[in-house]
Amino acid sequence: MNYKVTYIWHDCFVIETDVCLFVFDYWKDTDGKIVDIIGTNKSVYIFVSHHHKDHFNSKIFRWASQLSNCPTYIISYDTARFARHLIQPTSSYRHPVVSPSNLHIMHPSETFSDEFITVHALGSTDVGCSYLIDLNGTLLFHAGDLNAWAFADETSADETKQAIDAFKAELSRLLDITKHIDIAMFPIDERLGSSFAIGAKMLLTSLDIRHFIPMHFAHDSEPEILQRRIKIACETDKYLPENIDTTVHPLTMPYQSTDLTLGK
Repeated sequence: MNYKVTYIWHDCFVIETDVCLFVFDYWKDTDGKIVDIIGTNKSVYIFVSHHHKDHFNSKIFRWASQLSNCPTYIISYDTARFARHLIQPTSSYRHPVVSPSNLHIMHPSETFSDEFITVHALGSTDVGCSYLIDLNGTLLFHAGDLNAWAFADETSADETKQAIDAFKAELSRLLDITKHIDIAMFPIDERLGSSFAIGAKMLLTSLDIRHFIPMHFAHDSEPEILQRRIKIACETDKYLPENIDTTVHPLTMPYQSTDLTLGK
């Protein structure tokens, strides 16, 4: 099956397959092209990992009336609380075009299935969920804010260990489901200093990951800082372990894409 992965911004990707299309953690797109990009007669799934402003934009609910077929929304429990005035059927602020039957609120350890996909909601080391999606045996993983948030240059050894142990615990839950991932979207965050790659290395050495896509590097208004963060995300030799059969795709420019052929 063909997969076209398009980078939108920060943690947002559109993945279009032969049968459906996925949108992850829409925040913003620089030229306002998102509705054109996701306009399709295929089934559309819109994921929100958590409610932080760099992962969630309430504009996604407007898409239900802008697209030719109503998308399926898969949102985390904290996003549902944060946006309750937009999604509760009794709210006067609710977007009436979003049917409750098309809205699925997920907690870690919960599963959603329909005719095309099975979604496993996993935890985060920040807030909300990470998602493992099974499409005909091909596995996609969007980490949200799941990472080893170890600011080793700024915190004590005990605090660093706590951050790494928290990530290990969530990683263990992922490993209980699968040892293989076809496409993994995962944070590479330069703000962590010398420990920026700890989580990525742990993920890449623990699972057989076919394609790795860095993310979470575009949250800065200063062009110089933004370019530095992007540069670090592209330095794959700093986080891709040796002798690992993984292809890294550093998509860094809005609407940049890569085409992959996976599974059946």
